[in-house]
Amino acid sequence: MPERLDPFDQGREQLERWLESQVENQWPDAMTSYRGRARNGDHHWEIQVPTQGRYWVAATDDVLSDADELRRAEETLERNQWLDRLTGVKTRGILLKSDGRIMNWDRDTDEEYGFLE
Repeated sequence: MPERLDPFDQGREQLERWLESQVENQWPDAMTSYRGRARNGDHHWEIQVPTQGRYWVAATDDVLSDADELRRAEETLERNQWLDRLTGVKTRGILLKSDGRIMNWDRDTDEEYGFLE
């Protein structure tokens, strides 16, 4: 019998599958990879787009461990056409926080810089 994942691991795997699907639809040659925890503990994924470079998506533990928060984050990303907007983010990264908030995020410092605009 397969081992059941805890809610946090389930959330991390669900977000990874969702990101891969979204990215593949936008950029068929792109690759999405989980990269672990950033400096301040946020989990993050790297999106490598051959013609554009690298982008980053991070999520806090409270988003990954709560199915409702994760669903809210995914809905907010879709509603805000996140992949089209990600290319204009100066830091090339976004952070998913509770209540569907999407912040500009710098992977090198693991700091957030205001809401995704």
